Amino acid sequence: MSASGKGFWLNDSGATAALYALALPALVAVAGVGFDYARLAGMDSELQNAADQAALAGVAQLDGKTNACSRAAAAASSLVNRTLLANDSAGLTVAVANESACDATGIIRFWQNEAATTAATSDADARFVEIVLGARRANYALTPVVGALGGDITAAALAGLGGAICGTAALSYCNPNLPVNFNPDAYKGYGILVGTMSGSGTWGYLKVPPSNNANGVELVLAQDQPTIECRAAATAPIALPGSATGLVRAINTRFDIFDNNIVNNNQPCENLEDCSPAANVVKDVVRNSSNKWVLPTNQFSPAPYSAAYSPTASYDSDGLIGSMGLPRDLCHYGSYNHACGSGLGSGALDFGDGQWARQEYFNQYHAARTPVNYTTMTRYETYKWEQANGYLGSINNIAAAPGTQYSMPVTTGASSSPFDRRVLTIAMTRGNGGSCPGANDPVAVLDWVDVFFVQPGVSGRHNYPAGVNENSSDPIYMEIIGRSSNGSAGAQLTSRNVPYLVR
Repeated sequence: MSASGKGFWLNDSGATAALYALALPALVAVAGVGFDYARLAGMDSELQNAADQAALAGVAQLDGKTNACSRAAAAASSLVNRTLLANDSAGLTVAVANESACDATGIIRFWQNEAATTAATSDADARFVEIVLGARRANYALTPVVGALGGDITAAALAGLGGAICGTAALSYCNPNLPVNFNPDAYKGYGILVGTMSGSGTWGYLKVPPSNNANGVELVLAQDQPTIECRAAATAPIALPGSATGLVRAINTRFDIFDNNIVNNNQPCENLEDCSPAANVVKDVVRNSSNKWVLPTNQFSPAPYSAAYSPTASYDSDGLIGSMGLPRDLCHYGSYNHACGSGLGSGALDFGDGQWARQEYFNQYHAARTPVNYTTMTRYETYKWEQANGYLGSINNIAAAPGTQYSMPVTTGASSSPFDRRVLTIAMTRGNGGSCPGANDPVAVLDWVDVFFVQPGVSGRHNYPAGVNENSSDPIYMEIIGRSSNGSAGAQLTSRNVPYLVR
C-alpha cells in the first residue's frame, strides 16, 4: 500500500462530523424538551397568576352585603377568563362560569375561615374566596417526545380581606326586630328616637380606642378632630356601660349647645373651638337673655292622628309655632297618638316611618321659596339644601319667645372640619340570639349606617309617645341617611380593607 493510501485510512480528522450526525436526533429532542418545558412552566406561572388575581379581585367584593358572592364571582370570572400564551393556534383558554352561589363547590368557592374548612352559606358570612382551576391541557410546540413530561397544568389560590375601621363610630342601635337582611338604604329618611323607650330597641355607646372608656367616647362625640386609633375590621366593638348624660351633652355641641360640665376642667372641650358646631344648627330651641338654650313658648305639637299622612297637610294643633326646627316623625309625638314601627312591629316603636311635617317646616322658614320636590325631601336633604342655597342667613336671628332662634352658630365659629358635624356613623345590630348586648359585650355589627342628628337632647319637651323615659339623658333624634359611604358623607368613619393572598 502506498504511503498516501495508508494515510487516508489512518486520518481521523472527520470523525467529529460523524459523531454529530449520530447525536443530532438526541440533541434535537433535548432542545425540544427544554423549550417546551420552559414554555409549559411559563403557562403554569401565568395560570397561577390568573388564579391569584381572580381570588384577590373576588374577595374585594365580599362586604357582607346583598349579592356579595355574585359580585365576587363576576369579578373573579372576568380576570380568569383569558387566553394564556400561545397554545398552537387556539391558545390555552381558561373558561370559568360566574358561580354566584355562596358555597364551597365548583371553581369559585367561598369560605368563612382562612383555613378553608367552613363553607360560606350566605353573602353575610362569606369571608374568603378560593379559585380552583382544574387540569388544563397544554399542547407542545416541537416534538411529541415531550409528552413524557405531561401536558396538564393546574392552579389554585385563596384570598381574604384584612383591614381596619378608622374614625368616629361611637353610637350603636340594637333592635332584634330588624330583619336579618336589613338594608339601611331602604329606610332612608326614617327617624329614630334615641333614648329609653319601652318595647323597643336599645341604643348605647361603643368603646373607642385608644381610651375605651366614657371619657374617650365623650371626646369623640364632642371634638371636631379627636385622635382615634384604628381597630381591626374583624374585631367587634364593645358596648359601653354607664350613664349617657355627659355623652348627650357632647353630641349637643354639634348643635352649638354647650354646658359648663363639658367646657374646661379637663373635659373634651377645654376650648370651645375644639368642639365647633355644624354650619347649619337649625333646631327647636332658642337662646334666652341668660345665654341658655331653652324650648320656645310655642312648640310644634301635632294634633291627634285622623287621616292618612300627606306631605302637604298641616299638622300643628294650633298653628302657633315659635322655633320649630326640623321635627321628628309625626308618630314620635305623643300628641299625634299614632304608633310608629315602620312595619317592624311593636318592638320597634323608636323606629319611625319618615312621615314628618314637611308643610309646616317649609311654611315656617321657606314659604316664598319652597322647592318643587319638598314633599319627598328628607330632613337631611332639607338641611343640605338650606346650606347649598345660602338660606341660613335669612332664617338666622328669628325671635321666638322667650329668646332667639339661630340657624347659624353664635357660641363659637362653625367647624372647618371636612366632616359634617351633624352626621355620624352608627353601628346597627340585631344582637345575638335576639338579645341586645349588655355592658362590655361584643357588638355584632349588622351594618354601619350614616345618620343625621335632627334634634339635640334637651329636657322638658315631654311630647313623646307613651313609654319614653325623659330624664337627665334626654332623648336625641336622628334620621337615617343610608348605608355608610366610607366617610364620603362626612360621617367620620373610614373602612380600610386590603385583599391578601392566603396561599
